[in-house]
Parts: sequence; C-alpha cells; structure tokens
Amino acid sequence: MRRLRARLLALALVSAWALTATAAPEAAPDAERLKRLADEITAQVVRLRGLPLKRPMPRGVLSRAEIRKKLEERLAKEFPKAAIAAEGMVLKRLGLIPAEADYLKLVLDLLTDQVVGFYDPFQRQLYIADWLPIDMQRPALAHEITHGLQDQHFDLRRFTTGLKGNADRQLARAALVEGDGTGVMLELALGVDLGSLPPGVMAMLKPMLQLFSSPTFQRTPRFLREVLVFPYTAGLDFVATLRRRHAWARINAFYLRPPESTEQVLHPEKFLAAERPVLITPRPLQALKGSREVWQDTLGEAQLRLYLEQHVSKERAATAAAGWGGDRAVAYQAPGRPGVAVVHYSVWDGEQDAIEFEEAQAAALAKLAGQPAQASGPVAYAAEGGLVYGVVRQGSRVVSGYGVPAAAWGGIAAEVQKAWRVK
Repeated sequence: MRRLRARLLALALVSAWALTATAAPEAAPDAERLKRLADEITAQVVRLRGLPLKRPMPRGVLSRAEIRKKLEERLAKEFPKAAIAAEGMVLKRLGLIPAEADYLKLVLDLLTDQVVGFYDPFQRQLYIADWLPIDMQRPALAHEITHGLQDQHFDLRRFTTGLKGNADRQLARAALVEGDGTGVMLELALGVDLGSLPPGVMAMLKPMLQLFSSPTFQRTPRFLREVLVFPYTAGLDFVATLRRRHAWARINAFYLRPPESTEQVLHPEKFLAAERPVLITPRPLQALKGSREVWQDTLGEAQLRLYLEQHVSKERAATAAAGWGGDRAVAYQAPGRPGVAVVHYSVWDGEQDAIEFEEAQAAALAKLAGQPAQASGPVAYAAEGGLVYGVVRQGSRVVSGYGVPAAAWGGIAAEVQKAWRVK
C-alpha cells in the first residue's frame, strides 16, 4: 500500500487534471517526437479501453498562448458575453465569487492554468501542449486520446450541446466522459484494473490533487475550483464503481444512457436504478413585473452541496443536499438596479429531506444577508437596498430568494409554489 500511495502521488503530480509541477525535469520535446508519442499511447489506449481507432486522429502541437486562444474561441462560441455576465452576477449574489471579480477572466485563467492539452470534439482534433516534458505528457495524452476514441464511437458533441440551461445534467455527463478518461489514465499508469482498486484509494487520491495544486488554482474561488474538478474526481469514483461490476465493454453502453443528474453520479445506485430528476418549468412572475429574466439553470445536488459548503459545515451541506429531486433557478434584472434577484425552486424526495435543506439554507442566507440566523421556519433576512434573502417550505418543496425586493418576496414565494410546473 505504501508503494501504491507513492505511485499515486507521483501520478497526481503529472496528471492532466492536476497540473502541479512548475519546474520541468527536462526540456519539452519537439513536435515530431510528441506526435510519435501520441501514436504510441494511442495504441496502448486502444488495447486497454477496447475501442478501435476508426480513423486517424488529427493532432496539433500548441503553445500555452495558442491553447488559451483556442479556449477563448470555444468559450465565445458556446457562451455569449451577456450569458457569461449574467452567470457572473448570479454567482456573486450567491456569495460564490467576490463581488469585484471578473468572472470571465477567472474562468479563462483557471482553464488555461490547468490544461495540459485537450481533445476538441468540434474540430475532432487532439491538441498537445508543447511546454511539457515526456513524463508529464504520457498521462495527459492517455486521458485526451481516450476522449478522441470516445468521440469516434459515441460522438462527444452530444454531451456538450443542447444542454445549455441545465448545468447539472452537463456536469453529470462530463463526469462519465472524464471519469472514463481518468480511469484509463490510471490503469495505464499503475498497471492495475480500475475495478480492483478499493474506494479508499480513490479517496486517498483526492487530497493529493488539492494539496499540490498550482498557485492560480489556489487563488480561484473554491466553488469554481470544485466545479472544475468534479467531473474528474466524482466521475472517477462513478466509473470505478461501474468498473467493479462491469468490464470496459459494458461501460460503453452507458454512453447511450448517460447520467442525467449529479445525484446519479454521487449515488451510482440511483443511476443504475434509473432514478430520474424532477423537471421544473418556471412561469413569469407578476411579483417581479418590470424585471427582465437574464439567466436560468438547474443547479443539482453537486452544486447545491458546494454552495452550502461556503456557509455551513461540509457534513451539514452533504446531508442537506442529499435527497434532491430537482430544482430550477432564475435570475431577474430590474431597470436601474445593480446585480440580479435570484429565485430558486427545489423539490425533494421527501419532507424530511426538504426540512434539512430549508434549515441549512436558512443558515446560509443569514450569512449572505449579514444577519443572525433564525432557528427554524420561513425566514426573510433584510439586506441593504431594500432586498431580502428568504426561504419558504411547503411539504417537500422549497422556494428560496436571493437579493429579491422585500415588498415582492411574499408574492414571489406564493406564485412559484402555485404556478411553476413540476413534472
């Protein structure tokens, strides 16, 4: 076990999803050598993963600046500036990034800092970083080449398009894709079957990723860091659980029925039982007449847990987020008023699950409003500018408001419970 721990530590230091080394032990290889290495590792991944190479995989070798430019172009195509700005305002309202933060810059800096090469399913091309030595290239290439093979067999564009407005489902599908890639990387590096590794080994690897992360990673708000690594860490646990029951060939079938929520990723038994999330369709709110809807999304168990962890203990956050059934959050912007008002509606598996969330939410909202927490029951904490942070529960359904006009809060809560459709 001691030797295995040392090997895992070494792997954590060079993996594609925890770029931790800043000093290279040797000069980065030239482009032709990198392409030959990619061919060698492709053959290894094909044998291990059991996915034949259907066609040659185009490869390009890029500098850090070129990779950043590629990421900026991809982000601009998928997320217009207005959408990024709105999401930034939502994260600030929920206390997940500082009020003065440049959200777009935070995301780009974090992605550029962590990436050590990537596979682009839209261009169907593998991009190799030109600044890494061979020892650091091997695990990164194994991971990204796995994505290339996934794309040839399962069309990864299906896992990234058509999911705007449902970050939870997109995060869940990314967990299958990235957990698969990380599992293959581990099997190649360790020479062991992923399904034979006990859950404790996976837990042991996670602190290493946090401990040896880069300065940029450490400076980034915790919520963004955790969302970034979720598909790799939680995805690895998810795929490892499936691998303990099935061969890689069986994992392929799950791409035809990928996880629909992070709840299914965090609780694989719910995925195997096909426990589907509740769908919530918002309706216009008369209580916010005159305000414009600027953002709408599903947060899911994983992001709700991470949000609560900013304000209550990790254990309480995990308990409060468990039992999630479905949710929907909508952000509204009023003319002449800075920031956004966020209305969140969540449905829980049972009333006790809803109570646990309501109580944790009440404590979290008190911190956001800068007020003493109330023990129980519906709460509405006053904040500056005539705004309130409130939570109201009715059975297994909970309405939360973040920075909503105080005069409108009662009407908002009643309208959501009555008019927002739950299916």
